[in-house]
Amino acid sequence: MKRWEFERAVLASDLPAPARLILLTLSVVANWPGGYVPAEYGPSLTGLADRTGLSRRAVAGHLNECEKTPERDGWVVRSRPTKENARSKKERTHYQLSIPASARAALAAVRNAGSASARRAPASAGDALALVQEVHRASAPGAHNQVITKPSSSSSAAPVARIAAALGEEEEEARRIYDRVISERKPKAPGRYIDALIASGDITQFRGPAAKPAAPTTGHTYRDSGRGYCETCYQPESHPRHGGPK
Repeated sequence: MKRWEFERAVLASDLPAPARLILLTLSVVANWPGGYVPAEYGPSLTGLADRTGLSRRAVAGHLNECEKTPERDGWVVRSRPTKENARSKKERTHYQLSIPASARAALAAVRNAGSASARRAPASAGDALALVQEVHRASAPGAHNQVITKPSSSSSAAPVARIAAALGEEEEEARRIYDRVISERKPKAPGRYIDALIASGDITQFRGPAAKPAAPTTGHTYRDSGRGYCETCYQPESHPRHGGPK
């Protein structure tokens, strides 16, 4: 299992937004391919709460719902130390990420949609280079310890594909949503910012056209605010909007 497969399966799932955020946070510290989080890098419940902004109780509850057991397929297997070893030896929990069988169909649909999109619009050389660099960082030994560099502004194909998968939109609409996010929020790391919006569910607020600023009011009657300016346009009474100097 590769990192992109796991993350796309999470984004295409019907998991609640907090659960998706927790799983995506675990994927950042996992070793890829494979999705194994060794104990020395495994975050505690408190650590996950700090990284996700959720409460410790919420993290524990969502992890329990996502856990894979003999009776239930799930997204993560946890190997917990005994309470004694946790206290005396400071042992931590091991995590093994996985994709449930029920989510593999959704992943296949996302993969097919991505293939169709690639056939319609081949990636540019810049996009291909950025994708190779991202895969290299995610697959290299000790990737959990690496600092991910800021993606270039030209490598927007992957975030657009993730938006399309998360919202079930066509590529053209996903591209419009991406452009609106970049224009309005101006994030320093667009790819990671898009992932955070998707994980929290806030990406939906960028559907539809952006609100246009109201046209300036002209040629209206001066309405005194009692503070020396017009209640309508916040300009003094002598402003041309009120008929020029008096």
